[in-house]
Amino acid sequence: MLEKLGIPKGVVVNKADVGDREVWDYCQSKNIPILMEIPMDRRIAESYSRGVPIVVEHPSYVQGFKDLFEKVGEFYESSRRNGAAQ
Repeated sequence: MLEKLGIPKGVVVNKADVGDREVWDYCQSKNIPILMEIPMDRRIAESYSRGVPIVVEHPSYVQGFKDLFEKVGEFYESSRRNGAAQ
């Protein structure tokens, strides 16, 4: 459906180091970019449970989320140029 509308898409994989590679295989088969991988990390879960953003307690994630923000912005701008986003 998104292809027909010209809307770009991407995936953020949470708990990326748990389970099999099915998500990556699917994304590759459909040419869907993986925008970010977030590992299974108890510290992340503990931050979430206290309502604290991960980047506040774990600044090592700041750059990854900045990169994600930029990628999403690029997708949006691309779709606007192509007439898909309103």
